[in-house]
Amino acid sequence: MRLLGTMVVVMVLGAGARSQGPEADPRTRVVPWESELDLALKRAQEAEMPLMIVLTTGVPPCDALAATLRREDVRWECRHFLCVAASPVDHTEERPPKTLGLEAPPPGCPHYTGVSCAAHQDLVTKLEQRGLLESGAGSQVLFVHHDGKQVLARHPGLPTHTALLDMMRDAVRRHAGVIAQPARAPVVKAVIAQSKSRTAGERQAALDELTKMDHALVVRHFERVMRSGTRLRLEAIMIVGESRQVRFAKALSRLLKSSKATTRTHAAVALSKIRSPKSVAPLAAALGRERKKKVQGHLLRALAACAIDPAIVQRRGTRMLRETEYLGRIAALYVATTTPLNADLRDALKRCLGASERRVRSAAYVVVGARRITGWQRPLSRRLASERNLARTCCEWALVRLGSGKQDPDDRGPALVRALLPDGHLYEGRLTPSDTGRFDFRRR
Repeated sequence: MRLLGTMVVVMVLGAGARSQGPEADPRTRVVPWESELDLALKRAQEAEMPLMIVLTTGVPPCDALAATLRREDVRWECRHFLCVAASPVDHTEERPPKTLGLEAPPPGCPHYTGVSCAAHQDLVTKLEQRGLLESGAGSQVLFVHHDGKQVLARHPGLPTHTALLDMMRDAVRRHAGVIAQPARAPVVKAVIAQSKSRTAGERQAALDELTKMDHALVVRHFERVMRSGTRLRLEAIMIVGESRQVRFAKALSRLLKSSKATTRTHAAVALSKIRSPKSVAPLAAALGRERKKKVQGHLLRALAACAIDPAIVQRRGTRMLRETEYLGRIAALYVATTTPLNADLRDALKRCLGASERRVRSAAYVVVGARRITGWQRPLSRRLASERNLARTCCEWALVRLGSGKQDPDDRGPALVRALLPDGHLYEGRLTPSDTGRFDFRRR
């Protein structure tokens, strides 16, 4: 039968981090899989997340994909994914079970779901009907907008390990923003002239338009603007961050050495949106020399967004949790909701449960619940009676997540911690808390 030995994997990528598995360790990560394309599309539309579809034909390509997905950095990147897999198998054949390496296969299933050939054909047919897959197409990788209509990128054949990582990150940026298109110098110069307007709306719209143009003059212009007066500098930093384009990461990294704390903060927030692994080194160096706790929190959040290896985030997060200043500790606790908990980080988290600062305790409760750390129900239950207001709400939420509560669990816990952090408007694309609009003009 033609479909035997063919596998389709559909992954839904989230721009925001979503942790899968109990500890989200890249070596032992367990990724839940779905087998219904319609369900995946529905969830993608609700969360406004893009789809990544990997189609392999024949057993050898499946083995190659398995080797790629077993890589630790790919596993770590999977923390952003909700995955759907359909793998038709011939159950009449006697051969050892196969797995892609992300989790153990169910009993009797050589790959993952062990769906029937009819179910697999239904998935392929739906992809073809939507115009996302050509009939009889071979191995390929394609990224699709959450509307299920627009193809963001396509890679004929199976990509290498590095290419897959690059495509995953680029797909998130493509979905979040607009990819720059080649532009002629006269057109770019005309828009640059408009970006010098004294009218804020016209100036910001022109700067946003420049991020859609692929020309060397664009990067040089933004570098000059980001060295200008405070208002213009912050506008430029905000807009390039909203563009999610890697070409601006180097210029933003240089701003981490600025003498102005506001500039360092805005640069860190912008880098957290771009999520370039090349920003890890300058972010780590900036975090090491930073003395303002508020800025340290933004740098740690940016480091967690860009890092492939969680070890550097664990070290920095543990160090901040052991300090006494509450802003840094809350930022570290927020990062801990998605970072693998090693022994040091877990020990620091346990100390935060007894912190004198109510906001720190509240954030610590959320981490316990978000990570579903088993065995901590009893100490949380004892603390619940003495807690009030936000701390009590967070403690109750954690107990619900751990299975000790009376209500169904929900995912609002990390949002409670995020509300305790400063400068939330920057992550929403607003230059000041009073701004009613966004710099992300494409989404208006």
